Amino acid sequence: MTGVVLDWISCFMRERTQRIVFDGQLSTTQHLAFGVPQGSVLGPLIYVLYTAELSCVVAEHGLRLHQYADDSQIYISVALRDATHAVQRFTDCVSDISDWMSASRLRLNPTKMEVMWLGSNRQLGQITIIVIPLQSAIVRVSESARDLGIVLDCKLSMSERICALPIWFLPPTTTPTSDQIADTSSCPDSSPDIYIVSP
Repeated sequence: MTGVVLDWISCFMRERTQRIVFDGQLSTTQHLAFGVPQGSVLGPLIYVLYTAELSCVVAEHGLRLHQYADDSQIYISVALRDATHAVQRFTDCVSDISDWMSASRLRLNPTKMEVMWLGSNRQLGQITIIVIPLQSAIVRVSESARDLGIVLDCKLSMSERICALPIWFLPPTTTPTSDQIADTSSCPDSSPDIYIVSP
């Protein structure tokens, strides 16, 4: 980025201030040296540009990354027999992400991470790893997680999502059971499992 575009972005980012209201009291004006303006149209785009290198960090570990603004998910797909090795690759990746974030003046909050195995009932029954040490936290494997407002469950049945819908959204006839939504018991054992984290 050079020339007029760089000047325009620099002007947008320079000489910013903020004040907060707490308990009815307005703080003094503080000058901001870092960060993206909250609530701005360009804020999410600038954040994504700033964190673009994160995909390279994840790719070095052979994992995949999906980002939407400041929400990130890391995916890895493995056979059941490779689950332990996948966890090691994953924890190494999270460690490198944390290092990259520190060097980029960002902070990884391990207490906000969620980990979930995805697969059929048979596959999930064979996975014995239920806690994963990530940085300074021990993360318990979840059966469901919310991602951009959608509730995903470990069997991808969407049953928790349907149960979370407001009653006016459901058809008046009947509410489907999770068995009616998705029957994953017939999935072959050879299909891969995936696991997700949101740092």
